[in-house]
Amino acid sequence: MMQPITFKIALFNDESDFRRSHRALLLLLEALCRINEDLLRTKACPHLYQSGVRYQPEDGTEEWLDIPHVIEAGVGDCEDLACWRVAELRHAGMKAKPYAKWKRVDGVYHYHALVLREGKDGQPVLEDPSHHLGMPAGTDRAPVPPPNPDLST
Repeated sequence: MMQPITFKIALFNDESDFRRSHRALLLLLEALCRINEDLLRTKACPHLYQSGVRYQPEDGTEEWLDIPHVIEAGVGDCEDLACWRVAELRHAGMKAKPYAKWKRVDGVYHYHALVLREGKDGQPVLEDPSHHLGMPAGTDRAPVPPPNPDLST
């Protein structure tokens, strides 16, 4: 087993840093999606919504979990669940990518990770695995900006 890897990245320092920080956050989410995709190519895992895991927010430091760690913990927060869902949708041949909305509360930026996927009519749809798995409505603390309709990854 390998020691945990910690990234220390200066993000959301101020309003002028938002665009760069938002792109960096999406790149990090994409990395977790691809790690999960790679796992799904080599190992059978339950579908997220049938796995029995539930949403649970983290207190303090963010720990981003891949699928096996979410299953082991029995819970995950927004980025863990959204990145698992993106990976399983892509594994099934569907277009999907991670999406983040944000809000500044008392000078601190809070984000909420979601899934941007293709709907049945081909139009982009935002899916929130956290709400499907127990996050109470209205608790994500982040407004929804308009989705980017580009589903290319």
